[in-house]
Amino acid sequence: MRKSSRMKASGGNRTRIPTRQARLLSDGPSYKGQQICRLQVIGEPALLSTVVTTGLIAYVYALDNNLIAGFSARFGSTFDEYRFIRTLVTIRPVSAAPGITKFWFDEQSSATPTANESFERTQKVLTNTNANSKSVTTMAWSPRDLKDLDFTAIGTQSNAVWFKVYTDTADYASPNTVTPLWIIEPLFTIEFRGLKST
Repeated sequence: MRKSSRMKASGGNRTRIPTRQARLLSDGPSYKGQQICRLQVIGEPALLSTVVTTGLIAYVYALDNNLIAGFSARFGSTFDEYRFIRTLVTIRPVSAAPGITKFWFDEQSSATPTANESFERTQKVLTNTNANSKSVTTMAWSPRDLKDLDFTAIGTQSNAVWFKVYTDTADYASPNTVTPLWIIEPLFTIEFRGLKST
């Protein structure tokens, strides 16, 4: 009788031979042999204010290496490539203002958000006042598309996601004067690959 390659005969019984489990790249110490280094890097913050009459904030924030000051100069002499593994966006209210604001990630379009888009999106809804401690929050994005996990050459822009913000007076009761409402603060987790020898 032909025996399974995974089973070993022992008397009238069969004993399973343990098979080695596959390991994820991240399980290895310091990504052994891959020359990969993972760093957290702070991005440039943005202050968002409403405008006169309409109370509009329609903001799109490209979460890419352009938000990191001197990205190519800082990392290009050490590494060949990079990719974004995770992005955290801290949303901080700076005024005691009426109304609400909506926030969401968009992986498809860099277009300026509209009221209709804000109605349709799955998103975070926050009150505009800094008197409410729950209005300080963090939203997280991680790549889901395998193409977004490809490494990109240092010096080349990588656009995987945009962060969008929308409010106005008519739909969300935001102030119809120039009022600073939000500070947006990104924090990137980046993997760099290809250590250069100098």
